[in-house]
Amino acid sequence: MTTCAKASRSEDEFIRRVRREGFSIDPRLRKGTAKDSFTDPGQVVGYRITWHSTDGWMERFNAFELGDDMRLKRLRDDWADDARSRSLAVQEWRAAMENRPPFLDDGRERHPENLSTHDMERLVSEAFAIAANLNSAADDDEYRAAMSEGLHTFDMLRERYGLTQDGLWITATDMNESQRTLIHCP
Repeated sequence: MTTCAKASRSEDEFIRRVRREGFSIDPRLRKGTAKDSFTDPGQVVGYRITWHSTDGWMERFNAFELGDDMRLKRLRDDWADDARSRSLAVQEWRAAMENRPPFLDDGRERHPENLSTHDMERLVSEAFAIAANLNSAADDDEYRAAMSEGLHTFDMLRERYGLTQDGLWITATDMNESQRTLIHCP
């Protein structure tokens, strides 16, 4: 959570980053504010993060349980506060409340130069897991299955992090031809 907050320059970006990592984020609205009358991010006085494990276990945290530096009031001190940012924050809070995809699908966080260290760590970790699966394949069928699963994983990561196919070539310019082939298969 801290990584998402530190990497974000606006409230809407924070909401999208949290959701991209697989968490649910729900706003705590000011008393008297109804879901359908929510028009200003100032009406959000806090938030709750929910994590669902693959085996059905759920964990919920209020922002104050994450630490004083993760409280919305404190985070807003470091974020952009202009009409556009406020409008986008309202739209992203609404999308999160209604469990819809993010309102803005090409935000700053989806540009390769703005990936956080956590984002890069996740990408590298996935790449090593794919490489390990390929290396441990016992025969051609297992290798093809591992390659197919790896390409599917890369496609999902490219979509999640906003990486273009050309972007993979750019990051692989120092690799030899055989390494590039593993990363960028036609």
